[in-house]
Amino acid sequence: IFESIVTNEIISNKGRKQIKVGDKMVDLDNNFKIYFVTNLANPHLLPGVFIRVTVINFTVTELGLSQQLLAEIVKIENAAVEAKKNELILVIANDQKRIKKLEDDILKSLANSSENILDDEDLIANLDASKITSDEISKNLEDNKQAQVEIELARSQYKVVADRGCHLFFIIASLTEIDSMYQYSLNYFIKLFKAIIVHSEKAEEIEQRVKI
Repeated sequence: IFESIVTNEIISNKGRKQIKVGDKMVDLDNNFKIYFVTNLANPHLLPGVFIRVTVINFTVTELGLSQQLLAEIVKIENAAVEAKKNELILVIANDQKRIKKLEDDILKSLANSSENILDDEDLIANLDASKITSDEISKNLEDNKQAQVEIELARSQYKVVADRGCHLFFIIASLTEIDSMYQYSLNYFIKLFKAIIVHSEKAEEIEQRVKI
């Protein structure tokens, strides 16, 4: 019944876009979209399906979950580092936007200059000011990216714990293949994971702490 929709078989009829659904011709809106959803973790789709539609897999990946668990661990063990990481992400993104805006403004000024560029004193002054601002932002970006590297190095000390948690989650998730009663949500797992870290034995050295 959805074959004509999936293959986008649109018919033009007296200025109206129509498509066949079942045995009926239906008017097609330009904003029409259709989504098919399955609760199967790993559905087997024919090659023809991939050709005709966009397939999005929302299944949790090991890399994504590992990064998520790492963030949760660092929030507990060293909240200042995680807060600084998130702050730097925003600062770097903002600086990159400012650089882009400066570039756009310069191009706009050059395009709108009605006389010889070298004789346009206002344009030259604006270009000089933009150059100074651009250099300052570039320096900030360089410093912040270096700080970001140092932060990631500090966070990486806890990566082994995040990886262990990630492997454990996928082992637990695979239990559903034995019996459907063994189903645990990701939110529940993360809540339990955090509780274990909070109540686990403490240690002064990070190297010793991550082994507990």
